[in-house]
Amino acid sequence: MTLHYIDPGVDTGDIIAQKESAVSAIDTGETLYRRLELAALVLFAETWPLVRAGQAPRRAQAPDAGTRHRARDVESDRDRSGGQLRPSS
Repeated sequence: MTLHYIDPGVDTGDIIAQKESAVSAIDTGETLYRRLELAALVLFAETWPLVRAGQAPRRAQAPDAGTRHRARDVESDRDRSGGQLRPSS
């Protein structure tokens, strides 16, 4: 997960902090969501003092790193699958 500055783009601001979380073969959407939700709160709590003091680091995001999803990708996948949501290919 990434904590980043907000800029005019979508998830494109400079990175303040990042933390990885493993995904298990037995994870469900709910277990993964709950684990990431807790990890995000921990990351925020660890980083907040620097943000509040105006001393949080800034690291530019690499334009080709990470994942990006657009609402139209999900909508078009749903349309192609007869209403069932499937991952984009």
